[in-house]
Amino acid sequence: MQMLRSLRMDTTVKKDWLLTTLRSNREQHSGCYQESLDGYVATAKAKLTSMLEKLKDGKATEITLHLSVPTNHTPEYDTVIGMLENNVGELITLSAPEYRMLVEDEWDWMESWLTSNAGYSASTRSLAQSKGLL
Repeated sequence: MQMLRSLRMDTTVKKDWLLTTLRSNREQHSGCYQESLDGYVATAKAKLTSMLEKLKDGKATEITLHLSVPTNHTPEYDTVIGMLENNVGELITLSAPEYRMLVEDEWDWMESWLTSNAGYSASTRSLAQSKGLL
């Protein structure tokens, strides 16, 4: 995901449209996070159960887990949504990087978040694929 730091352009959008867009992005993130967390728990349980069974049978087994815990960025969406809900204006001016983050849902953490959670969640994997990451 290429950043648009060199693009010096602003756009003004309607606050209601931006709120609707952000709420939709938040809902998608929240769903992917929960699905990833559920997948992480299931994967961890399966690996631990397999290791425990081998140990119960007296077999030597390596006891390591290399699983990344999914992170939840929903509070970041909530902060921006709260700021907009409390903004007295009806129009919001966004820079190119702000537009990319808030409208296109391309946050600084998005790429690593998608790739680290894709193994736990079909929805996250599909989203990562749609962005050309997998």
